[in-house]
Amino acid sequence: MDILDKQHHSFLTVSILQTIFIDYGYEVKDVLFRASFDVDIDDTGKTLNKKIREDQIAHYNFILVVGTQEQEARSVNIRTRDNKVTGTKTLEEAIAMFKNLEATRAADE
Repeated sequence: MDILDKQHHSFLTVSILQTIFIDYGYEVKDVLFRASFDVDIDDTGKTLNKKIREDQIAHYNFILVVGTQEQEARSVNIRTRDNKVTGTKTLEEAIAMFKNLEATRAADE
């Protein structure tokens, strides 16, 4: 899998654990968008497992999950569409990771 495959219209999606975290989910989306990343958000009432499965089928490269711990730490829990859990990173660390992956990919092309 090309980790930065941009066949899908967005390369990241934010899945919100519960509706009480919607505001933080949109804040994450805005921060990533300002960092030049195309981001979708799943604020539906579906279960987290259902959201993740649908995001994998839609070929999002990364699924960012936000809940209580992430909101308190201003972080995101990152997993790939292959369901490899990268773990929790601050927003700044996540942006740096994605920019590094883009730079690496550009250098390889």
